[in-house]
Amino acid sequence: MTLCRNRQYIESRMQKRGYWQHVQQSGHSLIVFDIDHFKHVNDTYGHLEGDRTLAQVASIVRRCLRESDEFIRWGGDEFIVLFDIKAHEAVHIANRMREIVKQETMVSLSIGVTDILIDDSYTSAMGRADCALYEAKQSGRNQVKVR
Repeated sequence: MTLCRNRQYIESRMQKRGYWQHVQQSGHSLIVFDIDHFKHVNDTYGHLEGDRTLAQVASIVRRCLRESDEFIRWGGDEFIVLFDIKAHEAVHIANRMREIVKQETMVSLSIGVTDILIDDSYTSAMGRADCALYEAKQSGRNQVKVR
């Protein structure tokens, strides 16, 4: 439906030691985002409209990304993007994604961003990005937070 790679793909890739070492050492960042009040879309307009919204958001996000960026549907309405750039640069892309989604759809995005550090595990980087996402949601949604 979203034409994104899935959680199984990225988890199997991260388990390859050489790949994760490359990510740690080469200035990558990670964003985690989800669709604000997505349950409301499903409950109000039905699951077909929810599916259409997921596909529309994924299409918009894909237009904002480069071919080298890993775009993954983590599950439900949650997605991740792995960038080969630092977080301060990824924030610009994240804000552009958020603005376009808000303009072109009936939903908005909350986004968490983090750098992947040399001593990070995949789990620790995801945890930090997820904390930033939670902070964006707690601060009113439709925004980007960095951790």
